[in-house]
Amino acid sequence: MDSSQSSSSLRFEGGFERSKCIVKIKNEKLYRAGKRVFDPSMIENLDAFKTLCTENAFLCLERRDHDVWRLLEVIQPGSVLHEVHDIAFSMELDFSFPEEVELEVEAFTRAPLETANCCDMRHIPFVTVDGAGTRDLDQALYVARRDELATIEPLPQTSHIIYYAIADASWFVRPDSALFKCALERGTSMYFAGMSVPMLPSAFSRGLVSLNANVDRRALVFIMQLDAQGHCLMTELKRAVIHSFAKLSNEEVDRFLDCPDHHRFAGQPYAQSLLRFQEVGELRRKEGESRNVVQFNRVSLYTSLNASRTAFVLGLDERSRVDLYNEQLSLLCNMEGANLLRHLAEADPEVLAIFRNHEAPSQNAIDEVEIEIANIVKAQNLDDTWKWNRTRQSLGDYLNPLPDDPPGSDRYFRIRQAIERAVLMMQRRSVFSPEAGPHSALGVNPYARFSAPMREIVGIFTQRPSKGSSRTRSPRRSRSNKTPN
Repeated sequence: MDSSQSSSSLRFEGGFERSKCIVKIKNEKLYRAGKRVFDPSMIENLDAFKTLCTENAFLCLERRDHDVWRLLEVIQPGSVLHEVHDIAFSMELDFSFPEEVELEVEAFTRAPLETANCCDMRHIPFVTVDGAGTRDLDQALYVARRDELATIEPLPQTSHIIYYAIADASWFVRPDSALFKCALERGTSMYFAGMSVPMLPSAFSRGLVSLNANVDRRALVFIMQLDAQGHCLMTELKRAVIHSFAKLSNEEVDRFLDCPDHHRFAGQPYAQSLLRFQEVGELRRKEGESRNVVQFNRVSLYTSLNASRTAFVLGLDERSRVDLYNEQLSLLCNMEGANLLRHLAEADPEVLAIFRNHEAPSQNAIDEVEIEIANIVKAQNLDDTWKWNRTRQSLGDYLNPLPDDPPGSDRYFRIRQAIERAVLMMQRRSVFSPEAGPHSALGVNPYARFSAPMREIVGIFTQRPSKGSSRTRSPRRSRSNKTPN
């Protein structure tokens, strides 16, 4: 391809999102990812910023054409934003993407959506439920009771049916493609306060593949049948074309569930699905207790930048019930996907299966946590309900029913946070493996990662073998009190 052809194809007409690039000034030269020289003549408006372009400053650029960039911003040394970029730069993380990657994304974007060998599920009122600012939408959902949507023949014991759609990234990120090579090199998206280094271009993860509202998209749809106790009876996995009816935020759905009859969602095609979403979320949380899963009441510490990007902002983010329900569907999808993946790998040795295994804590770690909990109980003069005897209780059975605070107090909440922190610190790290193994914290075997294919290369690998339609009856998982989870 000659430069004129490249230039023409990279004019990004029709709403194609332009790529960004960050370079650093070192010894009057421009470097990208700490090692590659960037020619200043490629920046069409550099002269307008000459006085700001000091040594070690970062330049934020936007691609205009094949070899032409526009300078959007100069990030000066001494600022908090500069410090964040400096960390990423020292790790040699590249904010930009090779031209061949952008050309592949653009070619897919301009071509009609291929729907051959896909089931048509556009009539199902899928919605996405995410954080308000989320733009790369990996999952969409629809939940129904057994008699509310006649697309499949439910089993006799079926109570609810979950349709859980995952963005079909692996169909686009094909082996030997530039996209695949790039995703494999990066492995995952990297997140910092105030910015991120994505695994895949924004035009791909926020546009082409993202399950955005009011557009047709390819997806892998998990159709999961649950009984009245929340156990998964059967799962089918189908490639489909879907049409998300709306992009909803966690906060909006929370408010709807508080007052469904007087919210703007009332009467929408997906309103009933959101109520069933709550029902299934609660069922799965209770089902998790039967596996001794610890229901952590986590409050996350988040770090961001203020509006002027001159200072770090720290805050506490308490998870809403919709966050917890979303988590339950994501976990179930990954559990059921792992079962399907294992069956496929057993039938075909050529299938590359990747599982996420989590080894149980060591006996010494469990002993130390028991002692630490006893010390907390003693120091706080708590009654016997706060004591843990690991010979009689799993951690799940101990932690889940701990007392709540009386009105106007948060003492018990803080004590429980200290105990949960001790439990979290004793856990081993989970690892990816080609061999299926137990996931101790979830009480399942096997477990895999299907639900974030645009942020983890593993999600693309786990999607790849799942072609056409796969079905499996889900094994009942027995409860064990021998090893705390």
